[in-house]
Amino acid sequence: ANLFVVRFMEESLEVFTLADFWLETLFHLVRETESTYSELSRELQQTHDDLSDRYDATLVEHQAFAAVVDAADRLNRKLVLMVENLQGLFRDVDDDFGWKLRKVLQCEPQIMLLGTATSRFAVLDDATQPFFEFFHIVALESLNTCGCRRLWEMVSDQQVTEQQIRPLEILTGGSPRLLVIVGTFARHRSFRQLMEELVALIDEYTEYFRSHLDVLAKTERRVYLAVIDLWQPSTASEVAARARMDIRTVSTMLGRLRERRVISVEDSEPKRLYAASERLYCIYYKLRRERNQAGIVRLLLQFMTVFYAPHESAGLLHSFWQEVGSTPGLYPLLAEAVAESSQSDEALDHHLRIANDLMAKAQRYLLGDEPKEAAAVYDEVTARFRDSSRTKLQAVVVAAAVNASVCRVRLGAKEEALSVFDALISRFDTRVDPKSQQLIAIAYLNKGSILRIYLENLAEALVAFEAVLARFGTSDDEELLALVASAMVGRAGTYADLGRFAEAKYAFEDVLVTFAANDSRVFQEDVAYAFLGKGIACGQLGEIAAAIQSFENLVDRFGGSDSEIFQEQVAQALFGQGIAYGQLGEVERAVVSFDQLINCFGISDNPRLRKLVAKALVNKSSEQLGAGREADAINTCDELAAKFGALVDTNDIPFRWHADWTRAKALTAQGLVVAAMNALRSVVSGFVLENKTMFQAMLTNVPELIAHGAPPGEIARILSSTLHRATALQLMVVALQQLAGEKVRAPMEVMQVAEDIRKIMVLRDEAAKHVAQ
Repeated sequence: ANLFVVRFMEESLEVFTLADFWLETLFHLVRETESTYSELSRELQQTHDDLSDRYDATLVEHQAFAAVVDAADRLNRKLVLMVENLQGLFRDVDDDFGWKLRKVLQCEPQIMLLGTATSRFAVLDDATQPFFEFFHIVALESLNTCGCRRLWEMVSDQQVTEQQIRPLEILTGGSPRLLVIVGTFARHRSFRQLMEELVALIDEYTEYFRSHLDVLAKTERRVYLAVIDLWQPSTASEVAARARMDIRTVSTMLGRLRERRVISVEDSEPKRLYAASERLYCIYYKLRRERNQAGIVRLLLQFMTVFYAPHESAGLLHSFWQEVGSTPGLYPLLAEAVAESSQSDEALDHHLRIANDLMAKAQRYLLGDEPKEAAAVYDEVTARFRDSSRTKLQAVVVAAAVNASVCRVRLGAKEEALSVFDALISRFDTRVDPKSQQLIAIAYLNKGSILRIYLENLAEALVAFEAVLARFGTSDDEELLALVASAMVGRAGTYADLGRFAEAKYAFEDVLVTFAANDSRVFQEDVAYAFLGKGIACGQLGEIAAAIQSFENLVDRFGGSDSEIFQEQVAQALFGQGIAYGQLGEVERAVVSFDQLINCFGISDNPRLRKLVAKALVNKSSEQLGAGREADAINTCDELAAKFGALVDTNDIPFRWHADWTRAKALTAQGLVVAAMNALRSVVSGFVLENKTMFQAMLTNVPELIAHGAPPGEIARILSSTLHRATALQLMVVALQQLAGEKVRAPMEVMQVAEDIRKIMVLRDEAAKHVAQ
């Protein structure tokens, strides 16, 4: 009620004299009064325009100031001039600017100045300057984790946990100003996206980081650059060596920088250690200065992303759903050409025979997994016969267009394929003949599948599947009903992709209620998928018994089929069943489910079945290890390595790597530490820096090794056995060294993440000891 805010721009670039300052105040006062005091705003604008054309600085200063004070009187409020980056304003102004402004602020009660600065600057600390001890200074102290979370939620409009905000607290040092910058950038980004794009953010704010350096005097800047280049708490002598300066001068500069809160000091025996107060400046400098250091920064961010990223869906079978739920479902019209060809040659004219021959040729390419060649032939059909008026020939042309679009999806041209389906829907939307109706349903189904699987536009995919159900859900035509069943499965799968597992469960149940009793093969594939999807959805909802029942229903119904499609779904159901039993703590029943999968499909040549068998062996060994059956777990690992060691999983990780992890833990639990460490060396030798799943496995398995009794110091030495791995796993190594009682120095970001890792290791170790007691 008593104050009226006048917000200046982020930088007051046009202010060199006090006349400029009052003109700038008038300019912003016009904007602030425009919506609520329109008449005053117009008068102030006119005054600003008149004064802007004058060259008499003294006259402009007095009249602009008078207009500002008059505005305050008319508003009957005190003006609060909010000036960002005050250090920049005082850097470029005339010598008498500060003294004249000080006099106004002392004598004119209607005007207050509220400024911000990235750090204390010389004008504030020099007794000969006008603003020495003039301002009431409120230092923005570093926030703790809870404070960071609260500020983040205000700035970014995102709800976050303390675990999610922890990496940003570490990277910014809890600086409110930096958190606001990053928070503004984070809007409409997931946590993972933000971490992955943080380097781009730092690039975007180059001027901000540079201005932080510009306010420092030459000698201070040289010392500060040495501190941030060392990128870890360093002694005065180390800073002096890096800056190539005399130690006494460096000590003086470090004292000044500390007073101005630019650097922080850690009182460590036997010497003090100095580091940058706002850590993001170190990362900025590394990215600007050294290409190899930029790589280290990116690895740090990658590690933190994996370590702190929340599981976006914490249900029992999440990773399993990610694989099963992404099964492609595209619907070409291959049968169209075959149906036409079944007629006698006499019934076909010359053009129709040519079109059918081409369709048959394209079909052979498509069935031979040559989509590029098939697309070219389909395009030839469309180009040669699209202007024909013959109904049957037009049907072949439409089929060719649909099939060509399916090929383009497989080749990566998804958006192009979508436009074809939209055009087909528009073209045949008003036709009621069965062929046109089927075509519309197929176009919607393909559109939904592309949006869901390839473009991850789940909301629009749901609309496409719902369109099929709304238009054809009550049809009595079996061909259309088969497409309706597929749309129902697509809708249910999309609900699951969205994390709406209750709706997914009921949607899969709708498929079963509607089509489970129909023995036709075209419906049974969707029925099998519905049993599988329902089981996974129940697992996500914590309804483990219901999940197991749905998996069993699938196995009972389709377990004897020779069809590869049904075999894959049966294998997936057995795998899900094993996971579910393991979640219930029923180890023996979990092992039986995994064994059933292994025994049924262990000699299959189907690549997908081979991966499921290998995954079953991985999970079987984990269950055995968890039950204290270390010898059995090692035998299972041996079988896995012998049969599927070179095979890679969906994350491009060889199954041998998984076997080595379990073997290392089992040998440690048996007290065979030397053999266990040899298994760990095999793990490390196969570690791929760029593979995030491998990072996650390291974060999960190393604490488990510690809990089983492995020596942390030896693990640290193995993890750092080569330079590039030492760099990638530096945080883990530091944590292990700390756990082993070794003294470590590293960047503050690394030390704090390592401390969080160490806490997890200690908790796992204590939990293991408690269980043992």
